[in-house]
Amino acid sequence: MLVKREQLKNAISHHFEEQGIVALAFPAITALPPKTGEEAEVEIGGKRVSFFVAFGRNTALSPVAGMAGLVLPAGLSAGGLPIGLEFDALAGNDRNLVGLGLSLEEALGSIPLPASEPRDRVLRSAAGEAVRPRRVMVVGQVFRSTI
Repeated sequence: MLVKREQLKNAISHHFEEQGIVALAFPAITALPPKTGEEAEVEIGGKRVSFFVAFGRNTALSPVAGMAGLVLPAGLSAGGLPIGLEFDALAGNDRNLVGLGLSLEEALGSIPLPASEPRDRVLRSAAGEAVRPRRVMVVGQVFRSTI
């Protein structure tokens, strides 16, 4: 199993270098989450797919291949659920990936909080101004920014 993982890492690294790829960008998940209690299957492209296959598919590459991964909230679904945009880069490119995320976050602006999020929380900047938290999430860590 470890040999196959190393082969995958090498193949991805070679492809990134050969094609001049800095980062891959794709939806974090391929379908909206089902309602609680309906987790067995979801619909993708008109087909019923296992919940675990659907939600593990796009998030598996970076941890399996030892890559840096970042997920940003990129908007809201028609039902008000956050939509995530994932970026993956080769190991060792964490700083570049966070920089990419912060730049994109600035370009996209903040998105409304989901309906279930308490709206009365107020964070203050060093100058005492009310600010809204924005999150850049890197696999296993959360960086909070008010930039």
